[in-house]
Amino acid sequence: MAKNPKYVNISSVSDLGTFFSRLYRHALVGAPYDRQMIELLGRQKDMECFPKVLPDFEIAHKTGELAGIYDDGGIFYGKSGDFVLVVMSENYEQREIAIDKMQKISLAAAKAAVALTKQP
Repeated sequence: MAKNPKYVNISSVSDLGTFFSRLYRHALVGAPYDRQMIELLGRQKDMECFPKVLPDFEIAHKTGELAGIYDDGGIFYGKSGDFVLVVMSENYEQREIAIDKMQKISLAAAKAAVALTKQP
């Protein structure tokens, strides 16, 4: 939720997952603009969540943070395959614990994505 009460800013994992999936397939705005968005998201400066534990992936992602909320989601490009992941946390007691749990989820997702690409 946005800090300014006159703006309602609500999203979900499903919303963002759909956004990143369509962006990955260049089916969001149009291929040239989708490529530009991916390139911009690939320059994300916040590297403390997903990129920190998945350095072998190029990640085009967007983080979001407000008091008690930390989110990260994006497109993961790997040698063994690509995937989309969005994780949102809310009402956490300690920011570091929320990020640690999100990192564990991203590691599990990457492992599953790699395993799927190795199936016959």
